Amino acid sequence: MKPKGESDHLLKVTRSKAKMYEYSVPEAHHINLYKDPAKLFTISIGLLGDCSAAISRGETENESISLLKKELIFSARFFDSYLQTKLNKSRSDYLLLIGSASYYLCDFPGSASVLVKNISRNSLDLGGGGLEYLLHWMLHPDLAIDFNVSKGPYSNLITEISHKLIHYFQSGTDENKLIELANELRTCSISL
Repeated sequence: MKPKGESDHLLKVTRSKAKMYEYSVPEAHHINLYKDPAKLFTISIGLLGDCSAAISRGETENESISLLKKELIFSARFFDSYLQTKLNKSRSDYLLLIGSASYYLCDFPGSASVLVKNISRNSLDLGGGGLEYLLHWMLHPDLAIDFNVSKGPYSNLITEISHKLIHYFQSGTDENKLIELANELRTCSISL
């Protein structure tokens, strides 16, 4: 999956519209969106999925992962820009979270941090069985707190992963157990 000419053009127009809001340009002078930017969600989420899957398969140091990360920049910029265009405020936490994850995976941790800091953990419930809290915490960890999520279908795995991640950051050990738990979470099938 790779963004092509029309998608690139629509992203540029969307980013321009977002910049107009950022610089407080009166809406009467904004550029017109000739097409609904929401059409880019499919490719943007697909690119995030492709890159995530490659990383989970262990493809971390080769040409294909480098290409996937370059393509993922498209997604990160889209999620960020779409949010700033104010076209759909009801998805703001979702866009901030997947935009932050996209920036993080394509090696832009500063941009990831800027987005994730705008999410209120108290209002984050996206219906993901607690996975959204884990992702938020992983992108903006506070290792001093004991991360727990309320009871849900993934709560045991989420708690184990968070504890192992804290342990890994503190001691540098048990990486294999952390990877095992992440793979278990990735392959478990639970109905929400």
